[in-house]
Amino acid sequence: MPDDTSLSYHDVVVYCGNRRYAISDNYNLTLRCTRCGGWELWDGLGYPEEKRLGGEYSGYTGNFCVAVRGIPVVGVIPTEAERK
Repeated sequence: MPDDTSLSYHDVVVYCGNRRYAISDNYNLTLRCTRCGGWELWDGLGYPEEKRLGGEYSGYTGNFCVAVRGIPVVGVIPTEAERK
């Protein structure tokens, strides 16, 4: 049984704009990191095409945040008021 320090994709939440995505709740989502694009969240798995929901350096103009167990790794978590 994993201890409390073990991390998994269940601990990752991504905010694009003011929308929250838990990648463990939607198997159609892919979180990627590339050298030129940084972190990006994609929907669609390529069948028939993918849609980029947001990204760190990809020209996305809204808030983009990747958080693990509530700790932001990239960006800033939107406040409750901003998410409504």
